[in-house]
Amino acid sequence: MKLDKLFPVIGILLFAYIVIRISPAKIWFSLVNSDFRYILLALLLFVPIPLLQAAKWGYILQKQGIKVKFKNLLRLQLISMFYGEVTPGRLGTLIKIPYLCKETKKPASECSSSVIIDRLFDLVSVALFAALGAMLVLRKFAGFFYFSLAVFFGLLIAMFIFTNKKTSQIMLRIIFRFLVPEKFKEKARISFDRFYGNLPPLTKLIPAFLITLLVWSIIYTQSYLVALAFSVKVPYLYFITTFAIVTVISLVPITLAGLGTREATLLTLLSPYALLPEKIVGFSILLSVISIIIYSLAGLWFIFKIKKKKIARNK
Repeated sequence: MKLDKLFPVIGILLFAYIVIRISPAKIWFSLVNSDFRYILLALLLFVPIPLLQAAKWGYILQKQGIKVKFKNLLRLQLISMFYGEVTPGRLGTLIKIPYLCKETKKPASECSSSVIIDRLFDLVSVALFAALGAMLVLRKFAGFFYFSLAVFFGLLIAMFIFTNKKTSQIMLRIIFRFLVPEKFKEKARISFDRFYGNLPPLTKLIPAFLITLLVWSIIYTQSYLVALAFSVKVPYLYFITTFAIVTVISLVPITLAGLGTREATLLTLLSPYALLPEKIVGFSILLSVISIIIYSLAGLWFIFKIKKKKIARNK
């Protein structure tokens, strides 16, 4: 078996170890005794998240001169969220690229830029929240501060290189010289020019970044509500910024949907509050299950709908 296929097993084994160590019975007891009023409030917040994500993506596309109806963007967004939930590091969200190509009849070199900018905004926003969270937990967990800060500035540098054609050309020359075979170089140059041909400057994308910050604020508030349902009472600012650190660590592709790594990080970062471990793991499991079910149902419904249309056309 290839090493990359073994990576997701690490998180699953870690999750199994945590559950067995705490006791499945205790975790189940915390689940059935949770306060469903907070959970219902958290469920309501699932509505604006894909709507805002689709609006943000649509804004980026508009600045690139690509017009797509909002309902179609929302459909593609929900499909990508489904794939993101079931793939390591949420890499499945990049499925938007081929779907957008089919929707707009444009090459991947043009369609990919909006998706990558969208993803970079998500990563930078999470890293920003995580850096703030790391400052709050600095006294007890100094390592998290330097880790989060390194991730944040690393992503900022990557975004600058990515959105700046001149710096990207320098990187491209290195890639061309050592990695790209001669017969593919011309095709790669054409794709590069198409990719950057309609890429707007970062200053025009500030509203999209602000929407991203709003989306992640809603996501972390939703997580906070589920935590309150399990009597995991932690100061709001500490919780949402700490949960961002959890998000960063759960993106490491050694598990599926952050399973295992999320629970281990939460148990560590929330340890100063002397909370019952079964409540921490219980709320983490429920939040994950709710997200997977909701986005899977919505995403799968649209996937099957698209396949049904394709079958009908081929008849």
